[in-house]
Amino acid sequence: MEALFGGSFDPVHIGHLIAAEAAGEALDARVRFVPARAQPFKRAAQGATPEQRAEMLDLAVAGNPRLAVERIELALPTPSYTVRTLQALAEREPGNRFALLLGADVAAELAAWYQVDALPGWRTWWSSRAPGPRSRAIRPSARVVEIPAVDVSATLIRERVRQARSIRYLVPDACATTSRRAGCIANRGLMAKGWFTKIFGTQFQRELKRIRPVVDAIHRHEERLKALSDGELQGQTSKLRGVIAERTSVLAADVERLKREKHDCPDAEQRAELSQKLAVAEAAYVKALQVALNDVLPEAFATVREVCRRLLGSEVVVTGHALKWDMVPYDVQLIGGIVLHQGRSRRWRRARGRRWSRPCRCT
Repeated sequence: MEALFGGSFDPVHIGHLIAAEAAGEALDARVRFVPARAQPFKRAAQGATPEQRAEMLDLAVAGNPRLAVERIELALPTPSYTVRTLQALAEREPGNRFALLLGADVAAELAAWYQVDALPGWRTWWSSRAPGPRSRAIRPSARVVEIPAVDVSATLIRERVRQARSIRYLVPDACATTSRRAGCIANRGLMAKGWFTKIFGTQFQRELKRIRPVVDAIHRHEERLKALSDGELQGQTSKLRGVIAERTSVLAADVERLKREKHDCPDAEQRAELSQKLAVAEAAYVKALQVALNDVLPEAFATVREVCRRLLGSEVVVTGHALKWDMVPYDVQLIGGIVLHQGRSRRWRRARGRRWSRPCRCT
């Protein structure tokens, strides 16, 4: 089961993140932020575009494996209705179950939602730091999750920026910095036009968009791997090796054949011709190997993360030293691994204008 946390997130702030973390912990579930393309109860134009709000959410949740960003509403018709979102997710992920995270203020408006009668068929959770009167549209079995009280709102943040007052510690650091430097919050809200390009560079933006689907694919594999036994999980290594061998063995054999022929050939002209053929064969093999590695990378990384989770708290021996395993890679480390695997670390650092990765504590 995964929890869905919808909203405008214009901008995302610490109240959103605290609520998501607390709900995810209480429900033992991964939480997906679902930025709305256009909310029916907030018809005034948002300051930031839907994609810009999603990109800021990416920055806000980076490094927390419990939180993710779900962009499905950005491709659905407007206005954004929850029942449509749930239906689209059910079609895309038929084996998954979803819970709805609703604040007390949202719950008060639930009766006015589009096709609200269809919602009780979904497992709905009511998340609130201070429960008020329960809406009739909320199922009696819905669970109340207490979250720490944080008196902050997107409206408050936009007003503080309009007055040139500090928003430090009200929003994630990355979002506060980009908002201030790019001047992307105006009187009507978060005017995020150009902030990403101005702060990080267009190349970084392209790289992040390219890598994000790989990280999402890793998360999908993780859900499947959770159901495997330890023996089946160990079998992932031979499975992935088999996939790579199946895709490259013919080309690898061709390379070895040409090497032997060149080694045994006494004629200089024929050896030169064989050298050219060998270079072509090696290039074809390397290309096929790279494609195969890219294809299995999400499943391989997901396997590593699942193994790390199962090892948590256990005693392991590393380079002859016994230690207690306490590491599960964050998403930011997965992104770093993907960049290194694809040989793009220098380009990534130049695009971002600083080191893309730094030592960080794992949980």
